[in-house]
Amino acid sequence: VNYTGAASMTRAFTYEDFVQYGEQYGVTHCLPDAIVQDPTRHQETLAYGQVYEQSLCKGVTVLHSDMHFLVPYHAQSRVQQAYSFAMLLNGQLRIGRERSPLQTVGPACGINTSYRNERMQTHYLPGTRLAALDVVIDQTEIEQNDYTERLLPILEVAPTTFAVGQQDDVFLESVRSQLQL
Repeated sequence: VNYTGAASMTRAFTYEDFVQYGEQYGVTHCLPDAIVQDPTRHQETLAYGQVYEQSLCKGVTVLHSDMHFLVPYHAQSRVQQAYSFAMLLNGQLRIGRERSPLQTVGPACGINTSYRNERMQTHYLPGTRLAALDVVIDQTEIEQNDYTERLLPILEVAPTTFAVGQQDDVFLESVRSQLQL
């Protein structure tokens, strides 16, 4: 498995950054109308922090994000042949399926998501610091190799909706320490 990617320094994220990220990862970011409809505000800082991206192989990406959100917004996944697992390390958000009640999740929660049947939605609050570790799999791009031959059978039996499970505090602290949070 080849590990590629580069860490980014703490930086400001603008409307245009959210649009670009959404296009890349199949997510629609619904930002406040006052910002979306006013092009003079498209360079305004909406969040700051860092995102580290690493490609494990074609179609499998690991993301580590540590962001401070300055405006409220929500995001919706597109229905696609994709799967993700997220471990929330810091912060709190609300997440749910498109037509289901949202659940509030916090640190040490794992979120399994398959996007085949229904979009997922996530709501973020201003003033929130959110850190997460995500593995994103695009099943239309994934390449066949020893790693994916072990991974694909797991994906085939993964639930088609999300599940939230509390993790052990020692495990969470170990992950935070490894990522230097």
